[in-house]
Amino acid sequence: MTRKKASGRTARPDPKRVGAQKKPRRQKQVAATVVVEWYYECHEIQLTPRRWKQVLAGRPVSVRGPGFYSDGEFFWDYWWFNYEKNGSLIVTYGGDGGQAWVGDLESATIELPNRTTSRKP
Repeated sequence: MTRKKASGRTARPDPKRVGAQKKPRRQKQVAATVVVEWYYECHEIQLTPRRWKQVLAGRPVSVRGPGFYSDGEFFWDYWWFNYEKNGSLIVTYGGDGGQAWVGDLESATIELPNRTTSRKP
């Protein structure tokens, strides 16, 4: 990677840019995975520890999901926690706000990561 100076001579490559690579993204911590079913398919959203604490505290939380394909068309899914009442969950999809799932959070499947603790005897 060389650059030309205004004088026409070739400048030395910038050592900061040579071989520079993007840092790998830090893997997102998952505190809970919420799974619901509609149209005979399971859909899920992974929540970070911060979001999960907000949900458990009863605060309204909205999260855009990973999206999904249906009949060859892509749709975004939107998850609305605690909006109608404390403990409620609504999942909508697409730009027109079609409702895919409506109910209480306790009716959904909630997967918590296994937390292994090492104990010394």
